[in-house]
Amino acid sequence: MRALEKGVRWIANFLAFFSIISTAGMMLISVADVIMRKIFNSPIVGASELVTMLNVGTILALGLGCLTGENISVDFVMNKFPRKFQHVVQLLIYLITIVIFGLIIWRGILAAMDSKSKNYVFSLLKVPQWPFILVMVLSFVGGIIATVWMEVKEVGMLIGKLPPELTEGKEGEK
Repeated sequence: MRALEKGVRWIANFLAFFSIISTAGMMLISVADVIMRKIFNSPIVGASELVTMLNVGTILALGLGCLTGENISVDFVMNKFPRKFQHVVQLLIYLITIVIFGLIIWRGILAAMDSKSKNYVFSLLKVPQWPFILVMVLSFVGGIIATVWMEVKEVGMLIGKLPPELTEGKEGEK
């Protein structure tokens, strides 16, 4: 089970690395475009489209966000309830998240196929749009892998059969 968790974490970190690269690229292109526009009066052709393309990559960190729990939570409300109730609510949240991510993946694949068959491109640079749709789909695949893993851990905590080394991040629970 420990190897499975390492695999899930590796996938999440791998995708998040490309999210960082994408964000850095957006920043560098934006700064270079401003400098070129202000100093040389010649903006970078297609800079806004390049930033739009790279913006798709920022969502690649979705799986890591799901895995680490570094997203929005309402702990001050949930902490008022018994532990078992908290686990059941968390299981439902993970299940709903998995279903929504699955729908996004399914519709994203259909959108990419449609975009490819109709040859949709970015207007200025004429770069096909479908690969960027697939990057978005890949982001949600990472998210669903992480969420399924979190669901498995939550079930283990609920029934009390989770090894102690896998309960990191859950204060005081075994």
